[in-house]
Amino acid sequence: MANSYTQLGFVKQADGENIGSWGDVLNEQLIDLLDDAIGGYVEVSVASGNVTLAFADGTSDNNGRHAVIKFTGSPGTTRTITFPNKQKTYYINNGSDGSVICTAGSGAQTVTIATGLKDIIYVDGSDEIHSILQDGAVSEKIISSQTAITSGIDTSNDQLLLRDNSASALKKVSIASIFSSVGGLTDLSGDSSPQLGGNLDMNGNDIVTTSNADIELAANGTGKVVVKGNTNQGAIKFNCEANSHGQTVIAAPHSESASNTLTLPSTGGDARLVSTSSTATLTNKTLTSPKLNEDVAITATATEVNLLDGVTATTSELNILDGVTATASELNILDGVTSTAAELNILDGVTSTAAELNILDGVTATATELNIIDGDTSATSTTLVDADRVVTNDAGTMKQVALSDLKTYLSSAGFSTEDPTALAIALG
Repeated sequence: MANSYTQLGFVKQADGENIGSWGDVLNEQLIDLLDDAIGGYVEVSVASGNVTLAFADGTSDNNGRHAVIKFTGSPGTTRTITFPNKQKTYYINNGSDGSVICTAGSGAQTVTIATGLKDIIYVDGSDEIHSILQDGAVSEKIISSQTAITSGIDTSNDQLLLRDNSASALKKVSIASIFSSVGGLTDLSGDSSPQLGGNLDMNGNDIVTTSNADIELAANGTGKVVVKGNTNQGAIKFNCEANSHGQTVIAAPHSESASNTLTLPSTGGDARLVSTSSTATLTNKTLTSPKLNEDVAITATATEVNLLDGVTATTSELNILDGVTATASELNILDGVTSTAAELNILDGVTSTAAELNILDGVTATATELNIIDGDTSATSTTLVDADRVVTNDAGTMKQVALSDLKTYLSSAGFSTEDPTALAIALG
């Protein structure tokens, strides 16, 4: 009866076979083969092309029988390695510069091992090869049995174990690479001090809060919250509660070279800003060196108006003091006579002399200056004629009245031409 061989090519001597050479057969076709299969190491170059591993019954040193196989060489591309279709486990180290595809023939199941990686594979004897490390049950056990990280995550250097579906292999990948591949961070809640590595694109979305929480921007030290400009000036828009209307605060244009500071009110209660188009009332505000346009109307109190003539004045009379150039007729309120150009200078904004200003400024005037209003105070007489005029208060308006009008009034009141003579006799 002849010798037989196991599926791994080990010799099984028949009874009575190999008399006198039994020991050589045992050593060379069993023990040496067992040694290769259990602990043998071999290097196989894939530099020249695809490789079919050798495996022959009873033959030692076949590279397809060794337990540990390292693929070497620099093919610069993927190589296909055909393993013997025998039920056997292999420890593979891919030391070449390209991936290796491990196949056992026509079976659909193969294992791809990327360059620089190691794997444990087994051939099932039906033309298929499986990975022990890449199959789910084993890889899940390897990962789940590890302890948790307690010293923090180094996103630049720490790596994760990831199963590459296209390569059917477990691969190492850095955390930074994972973030980059998915387009950035998807959740910031796990990072207590996140930092942006680039501009934050809102992508049409909003920054929102919950439970009525505020959104706070905290610049460090003397830093400012800056709203940058682009093709237009920087702007902030404050919407109404329905987000259908809003007011925009906008910076001055570049052409004005403006770098100034606007300080909001620091004391008092709530306040509102005054604009050129709004209607607003200012109370208890001090204007230092104000300048008013000529067409600006100013409303005065009765007390202010009465400074001129002691009675309530009309709006037109107010023009004398409100900074609007007054007409001659308005100035007549002061002295009741047609004013000269020199007199007009007192109120119309043209520089007046000190003597003219004394008329209204409360400084003691000279006799010459007083003559403007009350005439010559010296004890002299003059001959009156009908064309001479006197000043009278006509229901709150100062007017000039001719003496001829005065004579008419006296006559209508019952006075006669003899009354002055009778009055002089009576006075003695």
